[in-house]
Amino acid sequence: MNAGAYRGEIKDVLDSIRLLEASRLVSERRKEEWKFSYRSMGLEKKQVILGGKFRLKAANVQAVKNKIEEIMRQRMAKQPYDLPSAGSVFKNPAQAPAGKLIEEAGLKGYRIGDAQISEKHANFIVNRGQARAEDILALIELARKKVYQEKGVWLEMEIQVIGED
Repeated sequence: MNAGAYRGEIKDVLDSIRLLEASRLVSERRKEEWKFSYRSMGLEKKQVILGGKFRLKAANVQAVKNKIEEIMRQRMAKQPYDLPSAGSVFKNPAQAPAGKLIEEAGLKGYRIGDAQISEKHANFIVNRGQARAEDILALIELARKKVYQEKGVWLEMEIQVIGED
């Protein structure tokens, strides 16, 4: 999906991908064969990534450790690591970050069963104990509809739901 954070994406360091094709053949495809964009790379639903080759840049070990520690401090301060979640639920639209739109729609902290839109970061749905898939999916739909009604922005999911139509 071309994951990314802090002004970097997988495509920036990817060389090639080892892939299980829908035909059940394994192939290796170079980075240039993909259509990378924000949170997308053009992977078909029946293709499975088995591995990848990356081109990393040499850097000072202590500088890299310091950068990782700073990023982790920022994440711990902004994101709900105290409860289970699937990470960011929605892609950030061009208009504003998804979490900001959800918060402005008044849904920060809103619960259905044990599923809750995080009080710390509204683009996370956390499990407060025994959350059920249907509760999480209901919160996702509520957030999409309310943000669309109030802001005119349809939130696109970043997570992928498996096993649902």
